[in-house]
Amino acid sequence: MKEEGLSLIDLVSDLQIVLVAGSGGVGKTTTSAALGVALATSLEKEVLVITIDPAKRLAGAMGIDALSHVPQEVQLKDAKGHLFAAMVDMKASWDEMISRYAPDKDTVQKIVENPIYESISTRFVQSHDYIAVEALYEFYKEGIYDIIVVDTPPSRNAIDFLDAPKNMEEFFASRLLRWLTIPRRSKLVASAFRPFYLVAERILGSAFVKDISEFFFDFQQLYEGFVARARQVAALVASDKAGFIVVTIPEEIPTTEAIFFISEVARRKLNMSAVVMNRSLPASIFSRAGDEVADKISNETQEMLAKTFDAIGLDPTEGEVPLASKSQLVSKILVEMANSYEGLRDQKTMEEIQVSRLTVREGKVFTTTQQSGDVSSVESLRKLATNMSIYR
Repeated sequence: MKEEGLSLIDLVSDLQIVLVAGSGGVGKTTTSAALGVALATSLEKEVLVITIDPAKRLAGAMGIDALSHVPQEVQLKDAKGHLFAAMVDMKASWDEMISRYAPDKDTVQKIVENPIYESISTRFVQSHDYIAVEALYEFYKEGIYDIIVVDTPPSRNAIDFLDAPKNMEEFFASRLLRWLTIPRRSKLVASAFRPFYLVAERILGSAFVKDISEFFFDFQQLYEGFVARARQVAALVASDKAGFIVVTIPEEIPTTEAIFFISEVARRKLNMSAVVMNRSLPASIFSRAGDEVADKISNETQEMLAKTFDAIGLDPTEGEVPLASKSQLVSKILVEMANSYEGLRDQKTMEEIQVSRLTVREGKVFTTTQQSGDVSSVESLRKLATNMSIYR
């Protein structure tokens, strides 16, 4: 069932934080950028889009050579507000966090100079989720932007983003962290665990084990700052200032993952604003008139061509290339077109089934039609957002 007059912009215009989530490859980053363009165009607000590792073509579509950790303004024509875009830089964000939470400069230096820090701050995948929420809170706290659209990190399980603050807090209280820091915390206890460390040193090397122990001992001194921020972020995400948009496509596996994420949002009593079903076929394909035309072409092509020849007074056997041969070719093309239409009609039926699986208590389900080419300009991003149709 479709509703008229309600747009995605209407649903999120009063929010301060819009979190766009979904599995990889469903157009989540493009949807985030399109939403940012539409918000800044139609509202007198300062809008920021934060993304993780966006495609270069998307940065180009926004008129920016390369996104960075520092927000850059996107030039919009005839816009009521202003749009800014930034990319979360993992290394820069880690450096800022260490400086922010460390008790002194000496601790900062010990951490950033430890060989383990380079791997943790640039290649530790699980930290992407926490860095994203950390960056979100920093931009929010600045008070410069009215609406912040967050393109959440790509992952097989998008729920990791929701759990990032809690996971960071649990890590600081974990047995693993206590075990890793034993050699630095207590010589007496360390002697009891010496046999285990000898085995670890044989496998990993004594220098590596020493670096790990020293890094996490120093890192543990950031406990109060990290945990306090994690709780603040969790409270912000759970407030009525924030809302989730889940992006998916009309295929079984992505839709199943979207359904799971929606259920987790509901279980945690978070604000579910909308679902966006990308790459949908136009609704006009699923029409009685179209069905009738396709059926007529499939079943009556030869008869239709014969009547056409009679109507214009042509003899199919005359001429260098007999019209009979031409009519056979035209007939074949028309039948192929009709068959292709019927295939698209069946695909549209399957899309309807996937849409019907989505249940959103308070939000709405929107669809975007398949684009003829890549998103290559701000105008194409604007069109993508404004052409969304609402299902329920």
